[in-house]
Amino acid sequence: MDDCLVVETNITDNSIRLEQILGYKFQDKAILNLSMVHSSMVKKRLDSNERLEFVGDRVLGLIIAEILYQTFPNEVEGQLGYRFASLVRSDCLASIAEKLELGDFIYLSPGALDASKQARKRILSNACEAIIAAIFLDGGYSEAFCFVKKHWRPLIIESTKPVKDSKTRLQEWAQSKKYPVPTYSCLDQSGPDHSPIFIVEVSIPAETKISARAEGPSKRIAETRAAKKCLHKIEIQGQD
Repeated sequence: MDDCLVVETNITDNSIRLEQILGYKFQDKAILNLSMVHSSMVKKRLDSNERLEFVGDRVLGLIIAEILYQTFPNEVEGQLGYRFASLVRSDCLASIAEKLELGDFIYLSPGALDASKQARKRILSNACEAIIAAIFLDGGYSEAFCFVKKHWRPLIIESTKPVKDSKTRLQEWAQSKKYPVPTYSCLDQSGPDHSPIFIVEVSIPAETKISARAEGPSKRIAETRAAKKCLHKIEIQGQD
């Protein structure tokens, strides 16, 4: 029997219950089923939810950006950017997936969700993105917007103060680990005087050196971007 048919047979029975949890009724049940198929359970990755994850990541970003723009009319780009980063990170997605109990519906090998904290977070986060994409492709932007607004709005409202900038967050993280404070080095400056480009590296001496590089039109912007990249590296490596 074809892998796709096996997957559909195993999870179709759960689609009604999942629709009730999501608060959205799909016209195309197949796309809902596909959103819950982990790549480890099919021979061809095209038969998994990975392509939906790709779409869901972009749709979520657009919706969160719109909501933040409407909710915080007095905040500048940088402040909105800090909020945005915290709302689209994998921790946030995994948390919402947990609340929706998506783990009960994902088609994957037994015990995969319990393999490690990082593995669980990654699987749940990806499934959440796939669900957003499925709703978007089945019902359009307005339906996806309603879904994201319902589940992300409480997180947005929780903090009325702007999220701390990347440099501050990186320094606080280093201090929490009892590491030296991050150091920033300007590695290169190029371009004309009216439009310079700075390349900056941030590094934190630790058991394994933690560092990242970024460029920007000023040292301050390059440093902020490097700190943001460094925080992203830390998150991926599971050191947060």
